[in-house]
Amino acid sequence: MSISKGSERVKAWIYVVINPWCEALEVENQLLASGNTTFRWTSQKLEYVRTVAEHLSGRSARLILDDLTRGEPGMADFVKVHDEPVRELELAARDAHRLLSSDAGFRVDIERLVVAAPNVVPKMETSELVKWAAQRVINNGCDASERWQDYAFWVLHQGTLLTHREQIPEVTRIIGVLRQKNEWLLQLLTDTRNKFVESYDVPPAFVA
Repeated sequence: MSISKGSERVKAWIYVVINPWCEALEVENQLLASGNTTFRWTSQKLEYVRTVAEHLSGRSARLILDDLTRGEPGMADFVKVHDEPVRELELAARDAHRLLSSDAGFRVDIERLVVAAPNVVPKMETSELVKWAAQRVINNGCDASERWQDYAFWVLHQGTLLTHREQIPEVTRIIGVLRQKNEWLLQLLTDTRNKFVESYDVPPAFVA
């Protein structure tokens, strides 16, 4: 591959793909460190833990990602290293939600807590509360917020409900795997950016 100094193509690789990708990995690991998969039961997806292409902004950025994976050996493998455990985590979170939502013991616990403190019970059917509680368990309670109806219920009873996290070890395992791979990728992407900067005489970040 013959690319000249100051290449606009290489600048695009760095500014549109590598730098945003590094930032996304840092955000993902901050979330994952707290046990938050960002799973949403309503969409059955992870909201902020995403594939590389989903992290990038728009179709143009994805075209540049495609160009980078064609033009630089090994980058396609870097994408797979990240995206495969992301997909595994999403599937594990879906399975965990189905398991908890259908688990008799989990539902009994919630029904007992509803009776014990009716003043914090949100205005929803118990079956829906079970689904919200299952999501909170999957995300280690880190997705709870005052803007959600179940917030007061969760805050009061999270100690009891989080004991059910023991039922979903696969989620915890994959969180650990993805965090480790993200750290490894951050170093590789940093090294790749530095190589591009030195080889093609371009700045490491966009300069207006």
